[in-house]
Amino acid sequence: MDRQQRVETLIGQALELQSRGDVNAALSAYEQVVAAGVRRPEVEYNLGLLYQQAGRYREAVDYLTRTARLPDYAMGSHFAIAQCFKSQGDNDKAMEHFLAAASAVNMAALEREQADDIIALYRGLAEGYKMKGESDKAVATVTGLIEALRTKGWEDKLPSVSAALEGLKAGQPEAPAAGAVAD
Repeated sequence: MDRQQRVETLIGQALELQSRGDVNAALSAYEQVVAAGVRRPEVEYNLGLLYQQAGRYREAVDYLTRTARLPDYAMGSHFAIAQCFKSQGDNDKAMEHFLAAASAVNMAALEREQADDIIALYRGLAEGYKMKGESDKAVATVTGLIEALRTKGWEDKLPSVSAALEGLKAGQPEAPAAGAVAD
């Protein structure tokens, strides 16, 4: 078996182990892939997520920082980095990455299936504001954004959600317009 075949076999094994929830075995397989000199975003992203699951936050952040620069991985990478920092008690860095994850969301291209991921992201933002002792207005903004994405006709509310998100990023939380969260 040549090197490329071995790498592809290891990646397949790692994916299978990861899908079964065998974090340590999946980590071992991905580490072998990286040791073979492979630098692919999907490998680095999965390795970062597995390090996060294993509580190896420094290593997780190292790998996820690499993939956070890539548009297809930015939101997930920043969200996972934020969770790593939150787990370590570094609330300021966690908030920085929650906001970076929110910024990476292309609201215009959002599909209904992705809304649950966005809701989780905004919940993370709300938790971050609570951790930082920010005003109730910031928490209300994030909560409003979550609710806007949960309601019927959510697609029509994207402009209001986007405007509220821009206010959060600018450090000026605003509650979404009254119609943004109505059914």
